[in-house]
Amino acid sequence: MSDAAGNWETATSDDRHNVVRSAHAAHPSAASATRGAGVLTGAWPNDPSVATVSAVDHSRGIDPGRFRDAVARVQRHGARLVRTGALNAGGAAVAMAAGFDVIDELVLLRADISVFDSTKVRGIRHLPRRHHRRAAVVDVAAFGPLWGFDADAIAHARRATRTSWAGAVTDNAAPTGLGGYAVCGVADDVGYLQRLAVHPDCTRRGHGRRLVMAAGRWCQRQRCTSVLVNTGASNHRAMALYIDIGFVDTGDRLWVLELDPARGGM
Repeated sequence: MSDAAGNWETATSDDRHNVVRSAHAAHPSAASATRGAGVLTGAWPNDPSVATVSAVDHSRGIDPGRFRDAVARVQRHGARLVRTGALNAGGAAVAMAAGFDVIDELVLLRADISVFDSTKVRGIRHLPRRHHRRAAVVDVAAFGPLWGFDADAIAHARRATRTSWAGAVTDNAAPTGLGGYAVCGVADDVGYLQRLAVHPDCTRRGHGRRLVMAAGRWCQRQRCTSVLVNTGASNHRAMALYIDIGFVDTGDRLWVLELDPARGGM
């Protein structure tokens, strides 16, 4: 995920199931998980009692057997809850069949590389890895303890693609002096804005826009043709920023799901 999550707390279980069922029906080809497509497991940022299970390769889907085995394995190791990474319709269907419930819906947006303007990137500097903890303070303040990244999650986002960039903006209004940061990666000719966070004490100062522009300019230098980003379906402020910059809704959705043994399931 790259932005704050949508608020699903007021949705019923049936509402959540219907969202993914509708997406599944719209993308029936995604339902067939390719045999051998695996998963990765880890700890949820800022809460080691919660495990994560994520797709290794979304284009290959998720093998249901491997998914169930991974979930059972992390539960044997004492996971209080199990959450997925962002999954496409097919992956979400596999998770739901294993008893998971939807807790977030993400919108996927795309921008042509030409929309990024080099005149709007002043004040952005490189984010060194030794400052990941400072960036994590910004992230948790921006997204809250449930969805905020810790230093390890920021490092993981930078490793998600073979080539990556991380930038930051300083602002004395923030507790650590870091007003915001962004992480971007490249695969083939597509840029991926992996994470964007601005401290709540530093909003409405143009930090987010300049960080997105700086990430896009870096993607231009990598000869990308477009940039992708996802954001929570209810994050209207982030959506408005991206659309104003030149991103458009691709129509694709991703979902994060959760398994709570207390509610039943595997």
